[in-house]
Amino acid sequence: PDSEPEEGAFYVWSAAELLSLLPPSEREALEVFFIISTEGNFEGKTVLQRRDDSELSELAEQGLAKLFQARYGSSRVQKIQQFPVATTDEVATTQWSGRIPPVTDTKLIVAWNALMISGLAKAAVALEQGDYLDLAITAAQFILQNQWCQERLYRLNYDGQAAVLAQSEDYAFFTQALLDIQQACLAVDGYSSQSTEWLQQAQKVQAEQDEWFWDETSGGYFNTAYDLRSRLLSQEKNYRDDSTPSANGIAIANLVRLSQLAEPGEYLSQAERALSSFSRVMKQAPLTCPSLFRALDWFQNVTLVKSSAEQISVLCQSFLPTTVFAIQPDLPEGVVGFVCKGLACLEPAVSQESLKAQALSGR
Repeated sequence: PDSEPEEGAFYVWSAAELLSLLPPSEREALEVFFIISTEGNFEGKTVLQRRDDSELSELAEQGLAKLFQARYGSSRVQKIQQFPVATTDEVATTQWSGRIPPVTDTKLIVAWNALMISGLAKAAVALEQGDYLDLAITAAQFILQNQWCQERLYRLNYDGQAAVLAQSEDYAFFTQALLDIQQACLAVDGYSSQSTEWLQQAQKVQAEQDEWFWDETSGGYFNTAYDLRSRLLSQEKNYRDDSTPSANGIAIANLVRLSQLAEPGEYLSQAERALSSFSRVMKQAPLTCPSLFRALDWFQNVTLVKSSAEQISVLCQSFLPTTVFAIQPDLPEGVVGFVCKGLACLEPAVSQESLKAQALSGR
């Protein structure tokens, strides 16, 4: 409605509002726990930002309750239960006792969730937090269980219903996420037995991407599946990094990683062919395609470390951007692991220090 303020006002408070709504005692109590000032902390107004996670005093709780009642028309608990507002129709047809809340976008997008899954898996390794890996696994399992219909991956999910056939980036990002989970399982204590399952899932998604998106003529992946291209004026291959990475850059790096972890060995030649198809744009406009250069780094410097779970967990704390790990059962006596660069393996490492040195060599 016309009476609603500009976008973003739902979250901010002016100094005048705080003065008019709260008595001095409650306002001062809130200032102990929240960053509040006359100048504000966002464009001259105040977002109620906590100073720390300490428990609020009774006076502060009273003051906060008054603010929520004035702004949102109910207590904090009731309002949390009321969110989200899923559609603009719901906003228009609901009688709000306080200010109208913003609409919440509730759709799931496979590609975007896959990027988050990768972040969680990598954080689990770097911070040694199994909880993060649990979250990554839960999200990945949701996609595996809900986004395949008639043996095709679907890009969106609205209220539990899959919709819209997936694009190349959905496949590329999700394969990357599955590989990141697989590698995290080797590094985080208690998860190594799951690694084979996640590698197999990554191979299945990669095979489906190859089936529907691979360009047999020159290599690389089209954005749209081949059975949908008749509707398009042109067939495009994504190579630019914009708000998300290039689908082809991620997909090529996936191929290189799979070449070290799984059979058969066609993955590496496929990656080489894809990189060749983008060689001209990489020379002419390198700033537009950093993900393709990252894929090239993988192709030129890929390293496979085969060792025990204990050694892998230690090595994962080092920066090894083009390294994949595999459990090597029954290591020979006196050997802690093997390091392979591309298609050639170095001398067996006989100490943790030599294993790390070999893994780091050439970077």
